[in-house]
Amino acid sequence: RIEIGVERHVYPECRLSEKGIEYVGSKNETENGKSCQRWDVDAPRLRELTYPYQFSFYDLTRSISPENHCRNTGQLDRPWCMISDLNTVWEYCDIPVCENQDPPECKLSPSGNEYVGKLNVTISGYPCKPWL
Repeated sequence: RIEIGVERHVYPECRLSEKGIEYVGSKNETENGKSCQRWDVDAPRLRELTYPYQFSFYDLTRSISPENHCRNTGQLDRPWCMISDLNTVWEYCDIPVCENQDPPECKLSPSGNEYVGKLNVTISGYPCKPWL
């Protein structure tokens, strides 16, 4: 659905942190030039990797949008995606670290999981507690 006259913030095509957990850009190609698969594709081989990579395939596919964009759920070193290859299940994506380290001060998805801004008060005005 296209809304006319509504300004839409575009997430930068770079990662704000080393791991890029917050990255929600639209890159859909690996560092080796292979096309990413959609996250909702049936990938039995990826399910077999659950133990060594310490994530649940079911939780993974529920926590991100199904498009074929590079993502990192936090378990790997940087954004990655599944590929359609007989010998390789997934590959890292080449997402550069942002030169401008000022993150957007808004949430860009309904859940706001990508938000890494500096807001530190609740909607009621209470100060937030430190994460650490």
